[in-house]
Amino acid sequence: MNMTTNKEFDIDAAAEAALDAVFGPSSEPVYEADMDGYPETSEKPIVEPLDLFGDTSLTGRQELTPGMLPPAIYDYSKDCAEIMGINTGAIALGCLVAAGTAIREKWVIQPKINDYNWKERAILWGGVSGNTGAKKTSAINASTVPLDILENKWDADAEELRQDFYQEKAVYNELMKNWRKVCQQILKDGGSRMDLPPAPEKPELPIVPRLVIKDTTIESVMGICANNPAGVVQVRDELAEWLASFDLYSGGSGSRDRAKYLSAYNGSSESIDRKSDEAGPLRVETFAVSVLGGIQDDLVRKNFQNTAADGFIARFLFVRAEIMDGCDRTPNKKAIAAYISLIHKLTELEVQEENNESPIVTMSLGAAKVRERVEALSRALNNNPLITKGLGDHLNKWPGIFSRLCLIFHMIECAQMGIRPTGKHESGEPVQVKETTAERAYTLMTEYFLPEAARIYNEVMQGDEATGHAKWIAGHILSGGKDFTRITASEIGRAYRALKSDTRALDDATRKLELMGWITPDVKKDGRPYHRSDMPKMKWRVNPQVHKSFADRAEIERQNRQATKDLIASGAKAMQELQTKIKR
Repeated sequence: MNMTTNKEFDIDAAAEAALDAVFGPSSEPVYEADMDGYPETSEKPIVEPLDLFGDTSLTGRQELTPGMLPPAIYDYSKDCAEIMGINTGAIALGCLVAAGTAIREKWVIQPKINDYNWKERAILWGGVSGNTGAKKTSAINASTVPLDILENKWDADAEELRQDFYQEKAVYNELMKNWRKVCQQILKDGGSRMDLPPAPEKPELPIVPRLVIKDTTIESVMGICANNPAGVVQVRDELAEWLASFDLYSGGSGSRDRAKYLSAYNGSSESIDRKSDEAGPLRVETFAVSVLGGIQDDLVRKNFQNTAADGFIARFLFVRAEIMDGCDRTPNKKAIAAYISLIHKLTELEVQEENNESPIVTMSLGAAKVRERVEALSRALNNNPLITKGLGDHLNKWPGIFSRLCLIFHMIECAQMGIRPTGKHESGEPVQVKETTAERAYTLMTEYFLPEAARIYNEVMQGDEATGHAKWIAGHILSGGKDFTRITASEIGRAYRALKSDTRALDDATRKLELMGWITPDVKKDGRPYHRSDMPKMKWRVNPQVHKSFADRAEIERQNRQATKDLIASGAKAMQELQTKIKR
């Protein structure tokens, strides 16, 4: 940190400021809920299996449970969400990004025990998607309010240093005037440059630490990061506007800014040419930028559906914001204070270089085995033909994201327990990421972020074309009821215009359904199977189990399709009545 201060951080005052920032000022006393009423964090969540079509009308909405998050983050997110009337995950995602931003610059994690080259920093990119009015901005503001409070405190503490600087600068300016006069006189009297006295020492403006940036160009971001090696978080109400601003002032296509931010995701060193050639290029030793922003569903489709090969969007953890029933009660001050205290402690937990403290957090043997499970799951899901390319690209980033979450969770545990993140316990055992810590990160990713990713890539982004067609055919099968035991290519073409004459698309869609176990190729009367080489004549048998497994969805499909028919009929009737009136 560039600026030091002896002033203590007042958690109670910060909590009151957070109350005003998130919920508005109030003169009413704050209700402190009984935190003992929450379930134990070791409780194993019970969840429904993931539907790989990513349709939450089938599986229901995944929700966060206490075992998935550090208690301070879970309690705060849950309390804010209940009052705002929004799902807890929309706030919790931002809290994770904020916690990662608060971790100081030198702390890294080494995911593999024997691979000393692979290291990850606590940098996360989070996106809150949803329809207009889904309270995305409110959720983001609630999660980042401790960072704003800390920045304001640091800025206030630096005011005295700034005043000293202005006075020193005024004295420096006068000294420079006299120095120039003396130099001119020496040269005028025939002296050389070797005879000139040294110039006065120029005072430096005190650097105030930054945590949050908004609406800035890549040049400005790099300039801020040059003085803030711990990194910052780019907070945007609309991620679409942020993406549209790439290379806006340099006349480029966005590829330059995009490449710079990819470096910032890894906390790499970077450089950029300045407008003034005299100043030379701006070199940033540690260019680290987390990202947190909201985006509307239709803009997700527009900006991210055809994700680029650089994996830019794949680095994002997405949560879809949804309006829920809120409650009219006062906020839980205990939960607010605990979250703000946590963020403050993380900013104070710096590497003790004077004690030769190692900044490299390592995995215990148990935690390393959990990481291996993450990698195995990522590979297995990517080998599934039902996984869309976008979701597959995201899954490829899982080992790194998992490691970053492990680092954040480990640093949180150390900050709250008052122990150093590396070194040894009093018992002599090394301080490492515990297996239970890694299990928590694994549970969060597999039982919450994976279903959320499936929703975004399959529902919001619509997945790939073949998956979309397969979903339509599956819905058609379910809408027919349990007596719907066979389906033919010609029937699909009559009912679904998109596949009426596109045999290749029909082939791709039905192959997906076969792999998923919904249908199997039928056989002719003579016992010979139908061949895909003659796709228009293909027939399939429907697996009767789908009508049992997806009975709830079947009813939804029947209602949706009947509603569509009724809407079309209503529109036709209205047109007929209008035409009748015109004729009269």
